[in-house]
Amino acid sequence: MTIERVPGEGKYAHLERERRWLLSLVPPQAQYVADITDHYVIGTTLRIRKITSEVTTTWKLTQKVRMKYADPEFVKTTTIYLTGDEFRLVAQLDSKILRKTRHRFEHEGHIFSVDVFDGRHVGLVLAEIEIDAEGDVPSMPVVAAKDVTNDERFSGASLAFASDRQLRQLITRSS
Repeated sequence: MTIERVPGEGKYAHLERERRWLLSLVPPQAQYVADITDHYVIGTTLRIRKITSEVTTTWKLTQKVRMKYADPEFVKTTTIYLTGDEFRLVAQLDSKILRKTRHRFEHEGHIFSVDVFDGRHVGLVLAEIEIDAEGDVPSMPVVAAKDVTNDERFSGASLAFASDRQLRQLITRSS
């Protein structure tokens, strides 16, 4: 008998609630954390990530499954850490790449990640925070132009798969 597991379910998957804001600039008090390269594996819900800080490099394989298909705010996430060799092997899969520099800043007692995108995504700055599923939504950061939590175009996978034309339109309208 074969038992097929359901993606996003099981004891290793945990619920995340992600809020996202489009920023006009990086807050002056933000501090550098790391450079991140994400590979979104085509035809899957998988992302492999390389995180390079001033101190270390970390590699992860993550599966993100939405609770509701049209709602990017709530996702079930399962992550495992990889070795560098494992990352390089999995990175050979057909994927779309997204590069960014991550900063952190505190606003009204909450820690936000601020991502400054590179490559095709230059000009895009997003703030993000993960909060409890039932927790209060923190106030929008002072430098935020717009809450884009429920705008599918600003999810990592959507940004990775967007065409150059879609990105130009998105970044131009965001500026």
